[in-house]
Amino acid sequence: MGTKGYYAGVLCGLLAGIAAAVLLRLRRKRRTGESCRYDERQRLAQGLAYKAAFSVLFIYILLATLLEGLEITGMLMSFAGLWLGVCISVSVFAVICIWKDAYLALHERAGMLLVTFGAVFIFNLVITADLLLSGTPMLADGKLAPESLNLAGCMMTAVILAVFLVKLRRSKRLEEEDEGE
Repeated sequence: MGTKGYYAGVLCGLLAGIAAAVLLRLRRKRRTGESCRYDERQRLAQGLAYKAAFSVLFIYILLATLLEGLEITGMLMSFAGLWLGVCISVSVFAVICIWKDAYLALHERAGMLLVTFGAVFIFNLVITADLLLSGTPMLADGKLAPESLNLAGCMMTAVILAVFLVKLRRSKRLEEEDEGE
């Protein structure tokens, strides 16, 4: 718990995720001959989503600092606690972009993205279940333990997947209604 090896593993996982994203983008560009392009409306929506996500992260850190300063709880002032704030912020960004049709680039399909998020969700769910079943504490010394990050990742991807599926279903229903008129 909190060893150098654990943090090295987190860093390797983060770098592997970034590498996978870059490779997928390069593969898509090579296959279709175009990079991800967003129209002006999507760029504007993404800008608003970035502002909202930044504001949420700022408020989260402010509250975490205030709660620790007032000695109410220092639970959020740890490696995992601060990353929980990042997960919440990323979720806010993704939800706003998805709902405003600004998450997927022009000509990008949702299928592969849903599979990727589903795989990340299942991966984090399996790890979280294993940690909980083995009795690994999610709190250590009154703070969120690094092992709780898998649960945070699981919740983040669950929210993003749920919003994505609701949005796709809603868009499909609206298209069917438009065709019926």
